[in-house]
Amino acid sequence: MKTGERKRYCSISAQSSAVLLSAVVMFLAACGNENRTEASAGDSSKSDSPAVAGTTQPNVERAEQPDRKAVNVARTDGEITAVVKGGLSKWYVTHQFHDGENSSASEWRNRTASTISVTVVGHKMPTTTVVSGSGEIVLDFIIPDINLDRSAAESRIDYFPMGLANTYSSDAGGKASVVLQKAELKGDLLELEGTFSGSLPFVSQSGKKAPAGMTEFTIEKGVFSAKIHKE
Repeated sequence: MKTGERKRYCSISAQSSAVLLSAVVMFLAACGNENRTEASAGDSSKSDSPAVAGTTQPNVERAEQPDRKAVNVARTDGEITAVVKGGLSKWYVTHQFHDGENSSASEWRNRTASTISVTVVGHKMPTTTVVSGSGEIVLDFIIPDINLDRSAAESRIDYFPMGLANTYSSDAGGKASVVLQKAELKGDLLELEGTFSGSLPFVSQSGKKAPAGMTEFTIEKGVFSAKIHKE
């Protein structure tokens, strides 16, 4: 090959190589752009997809659920205190609502248009409304005319210190006194305040005798304040 031809061949080869190299560079650049586009699309689709475990969820406010433990819990309507055999005792007047109905051992009832009878039951625990013979005390009396005065009549006191079978009552030859300082009707609610005292002999049932040393209970300095629901 002559010298001039060799120079021309080398020039053509160099130009061809440059063109080829430029084509390769453009091809690689195009591939890179395509990969970046796919990656961006993948990130966009991930942002629209549901959250997976371990990711932080937005703080969505939930509707407050009712406290099921609060259903049918006894509520305190008042307190009773008295000195029993020389020691101070305390009781709770309670009620609860179940299916819209009032449930309570304490209640008041109409006898006539103006005369009402009242039962006030004191429980040793504020969480119950049932008389179970667990130390309850019961005050029974009538108010002859709720519209005119606060006097109590036909008073009776019962006491259950050790089960329902061991009953002590003023009606068993004892005595009972209930004095009202307040007796006010507000709709179906009777607000009461008063004092009481009495002597309560053992009530013999079927010849049963009183436990030793417990033939009678003396109730002194009794005080009560309560709101009583209508039966």
